[in-house]
This record gives sequence, structure tokens and C-alpha cells, in this order.
Amino acid sequence: MDFEDRIKRIKEILDSLNNADLSLKDGMELYKEGIKEISEAQKMLEEAKILYNEIKDSTKETNIKSVDKSHQEGN
Repeated sequence: MDFEDRIKRIKEILDSLNNADLSLKDGMELYKEGIKEISEAQKMLEEAKILYNEIKDSTKETNIKSVDKSHQEGN
């Protein structure tokens, strides 16, 4: 399941939990599922953050090498 689908499911769970006719048992099951979905979504965000930083750092490194190379060629 991708991040957007997880967020959609979390919203559905929240809507269901706000239903006054929901039994305690069903509410607890939905609550557990919601906690699991939130945890998985947080993991996905952390992984995306790590990947973003790796890409940003490698791009920065490439730009520094390009500047150094053009500076050396200019001398």
C-alpha cells in the first residue's frame, strides 16, 4: 500500500471511530488498525526523508566537483 492509500485509510478509520453506533470491540479493532497504518506511514516518510537527503547530498557533491573542475580549467 502506498503512502496516499494509507492516509486515505487512516481518514476512513477516523470517520468510523466517530460513529456513535460503533461497538467497543469494532472500535478497538479499528483503533489498532489505525495505529498500525500511522506507524507504517511514518516509516514511509522517514524512508523518503533519508532518500531525499541522499539525493540532495549527492547532487551537492556533483555540483562541487563541477565547480572545482571548471575552476581548475579556467586557470
